[in-house]
Amino acid sequence: MILIGLIDPNIENWQKQENPDKLFSNTLFYFHTFLSLDRSNRILLLNDKKIVFDSDTAKLTEIKDILSKFKSQNLSNDLGMSLLLSKRLNLETQIFIENFDKNLDHFKILRCLFTANKLNIQINVVSDNKLLMMLANFTNGIFYENDSFFVKILGNPSKQLINIETRCFCHDKIILVGLTCPVCLTVYCGFMPVCKKCKSKMIFNKN
Repeated sequence: MILIGLIDPNIENWQKQENPDKLFSNTLFYFHTFLSLDRSNRILLLNDKKIVFDSDTAKLTEIKDILSKFKSQNLSNDLGMSLLLSKRLNLETQIFIENFDKNLDHFKILRCLFTANKLNIQINVVSDNKLLMMLANFTNGIFYENDSFFVKILGNPSKQLINIETRCFCHDKIILVGLTCPVCLTVYCGFMPVCKKCKSKMIFNKN
């Protein structure tokens, strides 16, 4: 599955949120969880009608620096590009919008709503904009104004650790106990001195 993310890069909009650091941290956790559910899953972030992040070639930890290069986002244009990209890729796609801009192009957003319905694409939204709430509702997506989105879509983290099947990165097999990279959170079924995904050295207690 492809998850296309449209993340508001405007720092002022983020600073108006109750806990922007926690919100962004949970966004990255959501992305990591999505990738860990299936090795074929892929995340693309768009801005200015271009792919600015691809999880196949970059790390999630790079997202903050990538977003800092942009001052704003034309959401309606990028949403339209997301739908076009989904049609071109011809793969199961979801769209994730995290946007706190009050000045959106209503007409273009509504056109995207009908197109998303036609393509059967679910759009999940974190925003305080009622127009985007409509977008999520009409595409059978999830809408929340704040951090509650991640509780809704990910559930109780402690329950997830018990109930969700985890596959190791090295052999793609289901495991109950494994070794986790402290940097990118990639899971291995056995000893691994250097993470194969992010190339970080594993640190172990000798006690």
